[in-house]
Amino acid sequence: LLGLGRAREAVPLLARALELRQGQATPDEIAEAQLALARALRASGGDAARARALATSARDLLAPLAAKYGSYYAASLREVTEFLGPAVP
Repeated sequence: LLGLGRAREAVPLLARALELRQGQATPDEIAEAQLALARALRASGGDAARARALATSARDLLAPLAAKYGSYYAASLREVTEFLGPAVP
């Protein structure tokens, strides 16, 4: 739905997907769901603070994986970092 420009419709579906993944999925799968929901929130003009918190959590989950394994996890970490933008002092 995000790719179709229907972010507002995607938000509840992605929120449910994240809920289902919590506690049962690997950290990278949880981070992927968090980032997808954060993107939908931002694109729909939704809760900006929640979007940032989700992306920050995704970054925190991916950072150790990227440090240990590199490759895919490093690319995912870059994607989240780009979403978050420059650090605010």
